[in-house]
Amino acid sequence: MTPSAHNQDIRPCWYFVLVKGCLFWGMTCSLLLALLWNYSGDYTIIDGVLAANPMAIIAGGLYGFGQWGFARHQAFKARQEFKELNDEP
Repeated sequence: MTPSAHNQDIRPCWYFVLVKGCLFWGMTCSLLLALLWNYSGDYTIIDGVLAANPMAIIAGGLYGFGQWGFARHQAFKARQEFKELNDEP
């Protein structure tokens, strides 16, 4: 671990929830679910995307909160390790 590792800030919670969760993960799942529903004949592509969006937003938000918590945990571990390395004579 480099000495500058303790200064690395993590991104804010909204970035993980909205961008990584809802946009990247949620919308990808929404499109895949819409394609599955289109293949089975239940919906057209557009109707399937609109039907899958609420589920994708909730799932993406949960995924984003998990990513944010993991990033905070990793930052805490890095700060602890930095303190331990610098406390030794």
